[in-house]
Amino acid sequence: MKKAASPPAPFPSQAACLEAWFDVLGPMNGSSAKDSRSGIFPIEGRLEDIRQLVGRVDSTRAAGGKLPFFDAIDTLGPGEAPGQVDRMGLDLLDRLLLLALVRDSFDARSGGGLVLAQLCDAAGAATHVQQEALRKRLEESGQLRAHHLVESDADPDFQKRYYHVPTAARDALLRGETTQEAHCLPVPEGYAAFTSAALSCAEALLQAVVSRNGGPIRWADPVACAAGWDRVSPLRRNLRHLARNAIERAGEPLGEALAGAGIHAIEGACAMFLVAARSEGGTGLAGALLDLALGADSPAEGSVWLCPASPLVMAGLVVVRSSGRSGATMEGSVPGARLRHIFPEITPEARGERRAEPETESEAGVEKVIPRLQLAGVVLPAASRTRLDEVLAVPSAVLRYGSEWGLGEGLSAPPGVALLFYGPPGTGKTLAAEAVAGELGKTLWRLRTDQILSKYIGETEKAIAAVFQAARASGDVILLDEADSLLTDRSGAEKRWEVSQVNLLLQEIERFPGVVILTTNRDRTLDPALERRLLARIEFGMPGEVERTALWEKHLPPRAPRAADVDLPALAHAYPLSGSFIRTAAFLATVRATRRPEGERVLSQADLAGAAAEQMSRLTSKSPMGFLPESPGRRLSHPKTDLVSRRIPS
Repeated sequence: MKKAASPPAPFPSQAACLEAWFDVLGPMNGSSAKDSRSGIFPIEGRLEDIRQLVGRVDSTRAAGGKLPFFDAIDTLGPGEAPGQVDRMGLDLLDRLLLLALVRDSFDARSGGGLVLAQLCDAAGAATHVQQEALRKRLEESGQLRAHHLVESDADPDFQKRYYHVPTAARDALLRGETTQEAHCLPVPEGYAAFTSAALSCAEALLQAVVSRNGGPIRWADPVACAAGWDRVSPLRRNLRHLARNAIERAGEPLGEALAGAGIHAIEGACAMFLVAARSEGGTGLAGALLDLALGADSPAEGSVWLCPASPLVMAGLVVVRSSGRSGATMEGSVPGARLRHIFPEITPEARGERRAEPETESEAGVEKVIPRLQLAGVVLPAASRTRLDEVLAVPSAVLRYGSEWGLGEGLSAPPGVALLFYGPPGTGKTLAAEAVAGELGKTLWRLRTDQILSKYIGETEKAIAAVFQAARASGDVILLDEADSLLTDRSGAEKRWEVSQVNLLLQEIERFPGVVILTTNRDRTLDPALERRLLARIEFGMPGEVERTALWEKHLPPRAPRAADVDLPALAHAYPLSGSFIRTAAFLATVRATRRPEGERVLSQADLAGAAAEQMSRLTSKSPMGFLPESPGRRLSHPKTDLVSRRIPS
């Protein structure tokens, strides 16, 4: 008589059970089998080991052993109603994928995630059909994605995309938990406390979606978020919770403003919070970022709150800048008076406390600049402004349609946006670069050539690579001012290390996934290989009369008293100065006006014309530049101003 087989030995602990399952996964290097065409050991070869592990799990439970992790994944399943789970659990493929991700999360040698080939190796997906089905589980229809047990970065190439299990989800499963309770923020009773909480939640959501979509090395869920273990959904849920309460506060400024605009939808109040959170810092919110924060599936769902027909705009609660643009490229802000009325706790002092980050911050090889303005605050010729608008549509297009249309995949497009601003000195190239960063809601990283260049061979290349790597992680904009100092034509290089520096910088510019701006007034000296790496080269020429008039108006102190004879179009017509010279002339004229006796301190046309004439002489004179004694002479003597003290007919 044949002896009955004894039941498998139970596991002494959950850790031992996990170790046994981890061993079944193999090396997970994407090429563990030499005799398979795909290089992956098929699942059929490990089914017997898996059956034995399943038997030991059952024996452990029968013996009263505790396996919270496996109890949890047996419970997870598609419930018949929202929030409900049944006993279907995860199937074998999802179990193997989850175990592979959990094992990787415990491995200190790991880089923080697994690529598709490694997961196919762990799950034994040896054929192309199996691998495509596995990819769809990870990205579209799998239980792991449905329960937010897997996240991935934003790399458009699926073969290079990294996957990992969120730490909070892993720890919850190890405790045997299958859901994470949705706790909404308590609603503060006081009005100021309530609006402060709403703004804080809105700003946290904006920062979360920006970092989530910052690039391939940032963890980001590439599909629409839902409630669960992701980082963005709890913030969206809290913001909607506060927005619902804001609509119900009929007797307070915020509720009255929303009711007056006819806004009864929660999305409208959320949009108001998000725009106000960015307006608090003196900037605005782009439509593309609003779409991301609201979780809109299409541009119309989010950017509709920033279009001219929006109830927020029509009621004057939001002002749209650059109204000639449309859709995701629009940018809105709450006017200062409205902002202070609706959110009474907002003061310059409060903004300073909330935004402790300084305007500029220096690190090794780079100076970080918080943009003071956006493109609306820069005086540019119409052609240059149109070209910039076209270029700035590229990041939002890649962000929104990259996965759907395949932008950036294969040979369809470069990974980033490289721009060259060239033209005479003082025409606003560096200021425009700062405005571009402000338009995108990014920090400007200005490369410090004095710190990057080194007398030791190889150190300059290390500094350049370190700066680009750090900027790639932050998702900010890089500015290489006076690019001819580092990117000169290699054909004229006398030293081997000079060629090496240019080679590396060209490679970093080509690989950078964000925006790189180069400025120069000697574009002909740049290396020719830079040309193919540029998305656009934009010329900054000398401003025309219309632009010069706007520059005079922008650079004159807004509250300085002006004489009746001040005629800015006449100054613009008589003195063809660049923007930097106009700024200097306006400053000098203002200082001279302040030195007069009481009652005569007024800015006159003679002051402005004299200062402008001095700047013109600097353009034409070959004398040494610098401070000169204030003695009569051709350079500092005021010319006749009768021709410009009145309007000069065109």
